[in-house]
Amino acid sequence: KKYLILFQNESELRATGGFIGSYGLLTFNNGELKGLEVKDIYEADGQLPGHVEPPIEIKNHLGEANWYMRDANWKADFTQTATDIQWFYNKETGHKVDGVIGIDLAVAKSILEVTGEIFVPDFNEKITKDNLYEQAEFYAEKKFFPGSNQKASFLGGLGKQMFETIKGLNIIKKAELMGKTVDLLESNEIQLAIN
Repeated sequence: KKYLILFQNESELRATGGFIGSYGLLTFNNGELKGLEVKDIYEADGQLPGHVEPPIEIKNHLGEANWYMRDANWKADFTQTATDIQWFYNKETGHKVDGVIGIDLAVAKSILEVTGEIFVPDFNEKITKDNLYEQAEFYAEKKFFPGSNQKASFLGGLGKQMFETIKGLNIIKKAELMGKTVDLLESNEIQLAIN
């Protein structure tokens, strides 16, 4: 099974949480996590063939003449948004997924509250719940240039280290993480639409 993860930036609000700056592909085989690949949204959006007319609200409020996956989370109902996202993902990459998961940085911060500091070796950075937003902003904005994959690489590196750390948690920490996950689902920081 393959699930598309939308990394939404809640500083740039959209109906389902925030601007989609990056996305990930989470792969499972018989329930076992096999991989997480994170990419910059502009990499996929650059592959969209033709023109897609945006909803009038996107034209008026965002000033966009074209519609891409990065702005496809415009509908407040996440199941409707997931349908649009999957359509764009298929058109842009030629691939299909089994569902869509929307998360924001509050999810990563909650995970860090349980795991503690996580070291991201490719960037030689120690990430904590206190510096997460600052570091994510730094790699997304300050060190970004057209064609750069640094934002996706940083989020991907952090995501992979988080998954490895979570695998090694003891039963008490895993239970704590499960409780936080339920809270995040109830507060819509994590949203799911499974086909």
